[in-house]
Formats: sequence, structure tokens, C-alpha cells
Amino acid sequence: MSSRYPAEFKQKAVELVTIQRKSITQVSLELNVAKPTLYYWLNNQGQGSRALRPGRAAMDPAQEIKRLRAQNEAMKKEVSQLRAERDDAKEENRAARLVIEYFRTHNPPKA
Repeated sequence: MSSRYPAEFKQKAVELVTIQRKSITQVSLELNVAKPTLYYWLNNQGQGSRALRPGRAAMDPAQEIKRLRAQNEAMKKEVSQLRAERDDAKEENRAARLVIEYFRTHNPPKA
């Protein structure tokens, strides 16, 4: 029985997951290959569960800590920015409510 996919195609699919760190879902959609088929190829090439976390097993713990600290700092900055934007929006909303209330009290509806 011949394989539906050439060996080079299978290897490229595995590399997309393990080296380029694309998700199995993404590779499955890009290459139009069923996810179970990709898992099978990964297991046959000894990648198995590492494919779910590509590159993580080989990373030096010190590098991983450095990467996570940088990611944490970036996320802290983003949270700070989002909080500031939220506070600005609250203030704008408060100002709009005051304007509406002013016009309600100073311009009563005409009968």
C-alpha cells in the first residue's frame, strides 16, 4: 500500500509544528491534513507530546526564565495601559452623563 502523502510532505508538516512552532490546528488547516494524521506523523518521528509545546523541552531553564520575565513585563505594561484607557473611558462617560443631566435640568421639555 502506498502512502497518500510523500515523505517530504510529512517531514515539512512536522517541521512546521516543531521548528516553526505553529499549532497543530493551524498546520492542519494550512495543509488540509487531519489533525490525527499530524499527531501520527509527530509520534512516528519521535516528537510526540513535545509537538504540543514545540521548542520548550530543549530550552535552557535560564533562557526560559528570562523569556518569561520579559513576557511578564510586557503583560504588566499592557495591563497598565488598558487600565489607563478604562479610566479615561470612565471619565468620558462621567462627563457625558453630566452634560446630559445639565441639559435635562436647564432645558425642560416643551409641552
